Amino acid sequence: MGFEVGTELVCGGCFMKRAERRRALTGDERTRLKEAVKEELAGVLPREALRGELEASMVRLMKGEADYEEEIGRIVNAVERLAGLAMCREVLSVLDALQAATLEQSEEIRKKMRRLASL
Repeated sequence: MGFEVGTELVCGGCFMKRAERRRALTGDERTRLKEAVKEELAGVLPREALRGELEASMVRLMKGEADYEEEIGRIVNAVERLAGLAMCREVLSVLDALQAATLEQSEEIRKKMRRLASL
């Protein structure tokens, strides 16, 4: 997993080194930036599940148990399935955050209504 810079793909570490050369960062800034990059590299797709699917496909191909085109189709379907599940997880986390914000706002509104009613 990496970042596309221009026409080349660079790993996270190389990207960080290039970025640091352009701007001198303090230690705290560098730590925060590395944490942000790690979060981005973790990405949406669960890495272990994707790796497992690819390894299983490689084993089937090496043993001659599957046709190349059939296995490519199987890999594409697995990636699409994983991406769909991962996007559902992301949507659910956004909905949870929205629900928490809504509950907080409604509690503030209730407090204001009580205060107004007591006047």
